[in-house]
This record gives sequence, structure tokens and C-alpha cells, in this order.
Amino acid sequence: MLLAACTTNAYVGKRQASNKPLVEPNGHTDNTGSVACSIDLSDRRARGVAYYPISREVDRRRFYTRDMAPTTP
Repeated sequence: MLLAACTTNAYVGKRQASNKPLVEPNGHTDNTGSVACSIDLSDRRARGVAYYPISREVDRRRFYTRDMAPTTP
């Protein structure tokens, strides 16, 4: 967990200093189960990825989250 936190914090630092306009985390799931459940889960995964940098004051307007399930498992 410590390595993941260090890597994520380094990423956040770079994003805060960057003028690049967009980060697009995509949420994926497998192709089993109902379509509605897969869409909900993949959406929550993408938003979960975006949450950490946003919570560290990276501008939320730089993020566009997208669920990929079930089209891209």
C-alpha cells in the first residue's frame, strides 16, 4: 500500500503542476452479470480513480470519467 500511495502522490503532484486539460479514467468490468450492474460498477470504479487526485486539490474539471462495461470488458 505504501508504494501505491507514493506513486499516486507523485502523480497528483505532476497533475497539479501540469496545464494538460484532461484526465480520463475509464472503469472496466467483466462481461458477466447484468448490464445494469456492470455499468454501475464500472462507473463507480472510474469515479473512484478520479476521487483521490480531486481530493488533493487537482481541479475536478480536468477529469472526465467513463464507464466501459459491458462494451469493453
